[in-house]
Amino acid sequence: MGLYMWQWRFTGRIIKKGFDPDLHLWNLLVNVYTKCGSFQYARQVFDEMPKRDVVSWTALIAGSVAEGYGRDGIGLYRKMRRDGVRSNGIALVTALKACSICLDLDFGTQLHAEAFKFGVCLDMFVGSAFVNLYAKCGDMELAERVFIYVPMKNAVLWHTMFNGYVQMGDGEKVLKMFCGMRELELKFSKFTLSKVLKSCAHLENWRGGKVVHAVAVKIGCEHDEFLSCCLLDMYSKCGLADNALKVFVRIKDPNTVAWSVMINCLDKLGRSEAAAEKFCLMMQKGVKPNQHTFASVVAAATNLGDRLYCEGIHSCIVKHGFESDNFICNALVTMYMKINSVNNGWRVFKAMSFRNLASWNSLLSGISGSETCDQVPKIFSQMLVEGFKPDIYTFISILKSCSRFLNIAFGRQVHVHIVKNGLGGNNFVATALISIYCKSRCLEDAIILFNRLTERDLSTWTVIIAGYAQNQQGKKAVQCFSQMQREGLKANEFTLSSSFSGCSSLTTLEPGRQLHSLAYKSGLLSNIYVAGALVELYVKHQCIEEAWTVLMGMASRNAVSWNTIICGYSQHGK
Repeated sequence: MGLYMWQWRFTGRIIKKGFDPDLHLWNLLVNVYTKCGSFQYARQVFDEMPKRDVVSWTALIAGSVAEGYGRDGIGLYRKMRRDGVRSNGIALVTALKACSICLDLDFGTQLHAEAFKFGVCLDMFVGSAFVNLYAKCGDMELAERVFIYVPMKNAVLWHTMFNGYVQMGDGEKVLKMFCGMRELELKFSKFTLSKVLKSCAHLENWRGGKVVHAVAVKIGCEHDEFLSCCLLDMYSKCGLADNALKVFVRIKDPNTVAWSVMINCLDKLGRSEAAAEKFCLMMQKGVKPNQHTFASVVAAATNLGDRLYCEGIHSCIVKHGFESDNFICNALVTMYMKINSVNNGWRVFKAMSFRNLASWNSLLSGISGSETCDQVPKIFSQMLVEGFKPDIYTFISILKSCSRFLNIAFGRQVHVHIVKNGLGGNNFVATALISIYCKSRCLEDAIILFNRLTERDLSTWTVIIAGYAQNQQGKKAVQCFSQMQREGLKANEFTLSSSFSGCSSLTTLEPGRQLHSLAYKSGLLSNIYVAGALVELYVKHQCIEEAWTVLMGMASRNAVSWNTIICGYSQHGK
């Protein structure tokens, strides 16, 4: 503050001694104060000025912007224009910076009109300021228009445009900008490269990622720990585990993040054993694991399915103080449930001091696939009592259990909750409900639900066709199959198998023969389930020779197909 006081006293003495500073000196004083961060004194000098030009106003607006007062900066610019002072490129750039602070797109577009009026719209610095404003406000279409029309583009303009696309999450445009910058041989920072790698990872564009890797090698930042982690993530998401390993081994002293990314990469790409080995090596080297490390290791342990190893990982989690971490506990519940260690999963769940919806979903998901799936109604009821609102993942797990133990009364209750939560129109959920109704011999309910759907995918059609077949309504199954074809959907192996089952209950074989022809033309006859269902169809219609021909044409035959043909021969005395 001593420097500012000296400057202020110096200004006062100039005026007191009778000096009549010219406009240039006044502007210089305003500029000095703003550059030194003393906006208050700059404003006082500005107010004392007998005359002000565009330089005076620009200096004060710049001071306001430097202090982060974007709205004040806009106000000063408006007053300047009202006072009849003509703007210029520098004043516009400064005012645009003020707009960028408070994200005032409306005033920014007004300034754009002024830029056209004063003929500075194509100026490189003015263009950069407009691109920066539009990008920050999320209007990349306007930013792109300005960028295209600026004839001379500097590195700042390219980077501004690049950062705008990064902010909007437009990975393809980020890559496009990177390629353009590379052609112009512009310099890249590790921050810029990391953003391009993130886009490549999101798009699973390994070719683009390898180009970025080559640039990193060229500019000498390949071994930077931060960039190495980005490379690991990119190769992981692109499914290139070997490339990720090559990057990892070149890191001199991998930190926790690098180890975690590598372990996660190996597990995600189906190399869970290698992920477990990497974790052991990490422990041996004394690197402290974090939440993300344990999340990846628990996932790997789940995939390995070794109960002793899973329990060992749990002990390690407790040892490192993560036993109360909600995210880790949810993963542990899922792990124990998937390896059929239901009691351990229950213990982890009950010991949790805080449970969120993901905790309940982990428990329900595990229980629904276990032998104790009949506990699902009780768990769901308790979840509702504790005030949790179920989501689609909750209902998927519950419907899975309903399908297993066919509790139609509970299924109807769940259906009510699904509608209440606005998920009745979800195809996946609706298909699961239709399947439950069909299996429970409640075909009318299934048909009502099917007819209410505005959009039906192949899975939905397959389930309703299977429902008709299960309930001995072969004619309806065939009609449904024909309707599905008219709507432009192509049958898969499950649809055809269900349709053949439906034809088995018909008195005539003709629809079955037509489906046989379709299966042959579509190449699905080679599927073991399609061929097996066709063998059963011919056997039930006493066409043993045709059944035998289909059986002999199968690339592989299972016990079901052999039993079907044997029963057919025995029933018909052959």
